[in-house]
Amino acid sequence: MALDGVVANTGLDPDGCGHTVILAYGDDWQALDTDMQLPAGMGPRLRRYDGMRRSDSIGGLGSCRAPMGAHVRFEVWRVGGRVDLRRVLRS
Repeated sequence: MALDGVVANTGLDPDGCGHTVILAYGDDWQALDTDMQLPAGMGPRLRRYDGMRRSDSIGGLGSCRAPMGAHVRFEVWRVGGRVDLRRVLRS
């Protein structure tokens, strides 16, 4: 998890491939973690508006897209659009 935040949404990946968690960080920043396997017992605990700390585990590596192997997809969004992290990390 990138920073302390709040669960904005949680559920199955729209492609039916793993679990998705969207975290909100304020100032219109969000992070999307998807294609995850949830730790045992984690699913029902994650609810919209729950506070999450940077050190909290929200999921583990999934492997439903066999050619990709075990992975988690991580995206950062701002004001409804995906952010190119290469630009953010360079500045």
